[in-house]
Amino acid sequence: MKTKLKILHLEDIPTDAELVERELKKGEIQFEKLVVDNKLDFKKALKEFVPDIIISDHTLPSFDSIEAIKIIKHQKIKIPFILVTATVSDEYAVEVMKSGADDYILKDRLHRLPKAVESAMEKTRAEQKLLESESFNKGVLSSLASHIAVINKEGSILLVNKAWDNFAKKNGETRLSRASEGSNYFDVCEKSVLAGDPFAKKTLEGIKSVLRKEKVIFELEYPCHSPNKNQWFLLSVINFGRDTHKVVISHQNITERKIAEKNFIDTSIELQNTLAKLNKILDSSSDIICTINADGEFVNVSAASQKVLGYTPEELIGIKFMNLVYEDDVEITSKTAEKIFRNAQIPIFENRYVHKNGKIVPLLWSVNWDKKLRLMYCVAKDVTERKKSDKENKFKANLLNTIGQAAIATDLNGVVNYWNRAAEHIYGWTKKEALGKHIVELTTSETTSEQAMELIEELKKKGKWSGEFKVQKKDGTNFPALITNSPIYDENNIFSGMIGISSDNTEQKKLELLLDKSNRLARIGSWEIDVVKETVYWSDITKEIREVDKDYIPNLSTGIGFFTEGINKEIISQRVQQCIDNGTPWDEELQITTFKGNLKWVRTIGEGEFYNGKCLKIQGSFQDITERKIAQEALKEQNKALKKTNAELDRFVYSTSHDLRAPLTSLLGLINIVDRNLPEAEADQRERIGMMKQSVTKLDSFIEDIINYSRNSRTEIEKVDIHFEALVNESLQALKYMEGEHICKINVEVVQMGKFISDNKRILVNLNNLIGNAIKYHDKSKQNSYVNISIHSDDSKATIKVEDNGIGIAEDKQSKIFEMFYRGTKFSQGSGLGMYIVKETLEKLNGTITLNSKINVGSTFAVRIPNLIENR
Repeated sequence: MKTKLKILHLEDIPTDAELVERELKKGEIQFEKLVVDNKLDFKKALKEFVPDIIISDHTLPSFDSIEAIKIIKHQKIKIPFILVTATVSDEYAVEVMKSGADDYILKDRLHRLPKAVESAMEKTRAEQKLLESESFNKGVLSSLASHIAVINKEGSILLVNKAWDNFAKKNGETRLSRASEGSNYFDVCEKSVLAGDPFAKKTLEGIKSVLRKEKVIFELEYPCHSPNKNQWFLLSVINFGRDTHKVVISHQNITERKIAEKNFIDTSIELQNTLAKLNKILDSSSDIICTINADGEFVNVSAASQKVLGYTPEELIGIKFMNLVYEDDVEITSKTAEKIFRNAQIPIFENRYVHKNGKIVPLLWSVNWDKKLRLMYCVAKDVTERKKSDKENKFKANLLNTIGQAAIATDLNGVVNYWNRAAEHIYGWTKKEALGKHIVELTTSETTSEQAMELIEELKKKGKWSGEFKVQKKDGTNFPALITNSPIYDENNIFSGMIGISSDNTEQKKLELLLDKSNRLARIGSWEIDVVKETVYWSDITKEIREVDKDYIPNLSTGIGFFTEGINKEIISQRVQQCIDNGTPWDEELQITTFKGNLKWVRTIGEGEFYNGKCLKIQGSFQDITERKIAQEALKEQNKALKKTNAELDRFVYSTSHDLRAPLTSLLGLINIVDRNLPEAEADQRERIGMMKQSVTKLDSFIEDIINYSRNSRTEIEKVDIHFEALVNESLQALKYMEGEHICKINVEVVQMGKFISDNKRILVNLNNLIGNAIKYHDKSKQNSYVNISIHSDDSKATIKVEDNGIGIAEDKQSKIFEMFYRGTKFSQGSGLGMYIVKETLEKLNGTITLNSKINVGSTFAVRIPNLIENR
């Protein structure tokens, strides 16, 4: 079974309950099971668990299976019941089955249980479908004028149509055609036989002959005269479809036909006149009225054929009706016609015909077969509009079932006649439970029941109501619901009921409270101007900001009057008028004077609501930003002081660059002169001169690093055309006299594809540091020291690699070399700022740098810089 069943198991022995569950799982039954062992829990489970099937032991401590079945019947619950017990006598088994059990299984034969469950559920579904089918058939049959009833093989009348029931109620149950639903037709026939009715015995025998399959159809014409009126009826008996245990009995009033037959010869002229009048009447009908012979050809057709199918009566007479049937309906129409030709009564059926213009027309047929004349008398109604209406109604019903709000319809007395899926979810009552109950009984709590009844009375007068109402779920939980009620009108435009759309407003309430709390924390209030009514609303927070009482009633002029004189009041006045005239929203930060005379800064936001080009309302927010404004003013002062400090620092850097480096440069020049003029024998003096030169060079390098760092942090990127080959040459020229430069072999490869835009000075700083470090830390023990410089650029980026075979950098130190003042090796003599400056300049350029190095093997630095060219 694919559908998951809810199984209620009456059992007081846990091991037996487990055995039943195991057998159900073996049978691949998908189920959810609840086990109870007493009457109280059983009744509670019927209401709350709502099972699909019940499995019960025979005897439990507080009651037995017979009493369980009685409880089910008393509560009018239609549900399969299977007895599972250790031992039971045949007499008791029969008694249980008569009481309403669907099956019984001995506990030593539990392997039969899955099949028994499937069979019981299938039977229940079949019975449900039958009830639905019977309900539909009853509706169809009740639209017919013939008296129609359905009886079973015992003679019980299961179903009658409206014509039969009305006739029976009017005339009593003394005649064959007058027995109503619930009576036994065989009993009525037997009473009529005893009363001397000569046709009652034939009727009884004829019905039983059809039930015994001795006849396919039984027909009998009989008189049904009264002192004031002579009548004749045609009794027809046929099987109820494929169900050979039921028959359909039809009493068709054939009085006119009988009178016509009796007086046919004497009244032929009158008959012709009557037929002429009848034809006029038929031709005035909007339905097609026609006769069809045994060959399936139209014999007579009313004028409505042209309106309904596009063909005149003359065009149709003589052609076969099957030629006009829509291809998908040919088979069912052919089978129906065959049944009619075999004297089977098909009182009504539907199919589709093809209009002369090619469109499809749905027709509802009522057909009677005259076996003597071999003619079918037919009435065909165009049900196109009804189909549209049915489709629309189905769409509306499906739509109401898909919305997330409860849709509940009631009559004028508040009795529920529609309950959608969302109503089941929100209120906890199933559709089956809700239909037929009063809306107050289902949805309102004790505290609001009286109000609800008053509201219903008010709705009867006014028809509409919307608002919030305190309601209750099935489990007793109270919650606020947002409800909109509207009137329902019948086909005659008479107020006949109400439909309410409601939703659980609990979360909305929580959100409103949270929003209110957030607004209070942020000091944000709301306001609204009703331009039409010339009224103004301020929220509590807005009133707090303006420092007025909670009961203060504002107006537009006083609202604007709170803004300080001058530019603030002018701006807000202009913004309000511009919004009313042109729909222009605003967002301004202005100053107000509160009711208590305090100055405050506020942010006011406003937006208009328009209809047909006219401004109806202006709504907005009102936020106290005084603290932020004070902080902004303080920040401005801090920024002003910071700019002054930065300017002074820039001047200091310039002074350092100019005033310190110039003497150092002169000092280096003098040292070089002394060095060149010293005799070769003055080795000690030459060593001291070298030490002086090294110290001055180190100091100059440190000052240059400080200047580069300062320049990088203080100046914006200067976008210029970059020529990488020229930059490399400039860097190598600057490093020309660096110690070790003449020992290392320097290899350069530059591939520049297209224009490249970046900061020339920052790239040069990078090259100087990377190439300088590669030369500085060459491996003196190697004879073939080298530095490889490669640059590749395109329209998106440039990749710069500097590779050497120097002393390398230990792995545990590689992540630290970009830190300020860090020296990577014991041989480091620099400031420790070089690689830190490289990292800082690359961050300014949105570039990256990676390192790959091994001790005594060498290092490779890879730099990637984006091309800053626009619209690349």
